[in-house]
Amino acid sequence: MSRSAGTGSPVFFHCWEARRYGHLAERGHRVELTGRTRPYRHKRYSTLGTRSMSTSYEYRCECGHVGWSNHADLARLANDEAALKRKGMRV
Repeated sequence: MSRSAGTGSPVFFHCWEARRYGHLAERGHRVELTGRTRPYRHKRYSTLGTRSMSTSYEYRCECGHVGWSNHADLARLANDEAALKRKGMRV
């Protein structure tokens, strides 16, 4: 099972398939961004976790999975300086 910082977002981003099937230590789950983004809207938006961004990023994993995530690691991968600064994170 993945290591996390409690009940919130995992410390490091892993694709959904890797988390679901417990393949976190295996290779073959590197992701690349597709370039598509969308606003992250959640009914409890005011309670975003420390690693959650207000933007979701679409990613494609080496394992073939395509998905969306608002994890801060993807914001860093996208070099989204504005989103990271809004969240108070290092760029």
